[in-house]
Amino acid sequence: MGPEALRPHRGDRPVRSRAAAPLHRESGAVVIAIGIGVAAWRLVRSLVDRAPSWDRIGKLAAIAVLRTALDDFLMLEMRSDTAKRELPVEPDAVASG
Repeated sequence: MGPEALRPHRGDRPVRSRAAAPLHRESGAVVIAIGIGVAAWRLVRSLVDRAPSWDRIGKLAAIAVLRTALDDFLMLEMRSDTAKRELPVEPDAVASG
């Protein structure tokens, strides 16, 4: 006698209880949550195992400071160049216009 014989049947179909339906839906959410948890754990483990040295972090910080300084300098140059290109409006030209 197999497990199918122990389940109550209504005709040819097994009887499903209404209480089992929410459990079926919730089990899918649990499986997804476990999968996300495992993925997060693997990500954290890989980051810890491959942590950069302080030397590399220092080099990266120096590069970030240099790029920021160059960006600020170039923005100042572009603003001054734009200001030089704008033609000043003479008050006599506007009044006689």
